[in-house]
Amino acid sequence: MSKVRMPTCADSGDTAAPAESNQTRTEQILDIACRLFGEKGFDRTSLRDISDAAGITKAALYYHFPDKDSLHQKVVIDSLRALITFVRLRLSEVSDPLERVKTYFYATTEFYQNNASAWTAGSNSFWSSSEDRRAAAVALRDELEGILRDAIRDAIKAGSMRPIDPALAGRFLLGSMNHVMRWHSPNGPLSMRDINEQYLDFALNGMTPRT
Repeated sequence: MSKVRMPTCADSGDTAAPAESNQTRTEQILDIACRLFGEKGFDRTSLRDISDAAGITKAALYYHFPDKDSLHQKVVIDSLRALITFVRLRLSEVSDPLERVKTYFYATTEFYQNNASAWTAGSNSFWSSSEDRRAAAVALRDELEGILRDAIRDAIKAGSMRPIDPALAGRFLLGSMNHVMRWHSPNGPLSMRDINEQYLDFALNGMTPRT
């Protein structure tokens, strides 16, 4: 499995790379852009903001990225690729079909929690980007959803889930889980894992009294 670099989106103030850093200048720019897109939003982040945070001129920034759209697209695409790699890795460690469905969500929310700025940067501007730029992200999103559909199909075949529409079930589960990132507070009483377990219990076991 190929390794995909994930923008770190570090929350530091002056993020100009120190001399001893192993980051390339392009990687540093991506990390800064990811953080600023997540904090301020795509529309409110200017190339001047990014170049100032990186300690370079706008002309130097143009050497790496021709415009803000291409920079944002790189952040989104790299994040999605890293997420897919991370989910596949976690699933490779689990053999039970139903546990693989659960692991998909544990892995996805763990990734999002550790890369909140990247998730915000992508989700807040996904539908506002141009159609041609969005196409690559849509293809990766479809691949990610396909992993879940396959896990649900395997659970159905194993008798761990009743015969249902895997695509519809996947969208139902993803819709519930993805929304958690918008309201969850790391300082709240429930961790992302706690919420995952309760949501999966609601979905897999229902909300009516058990007899």
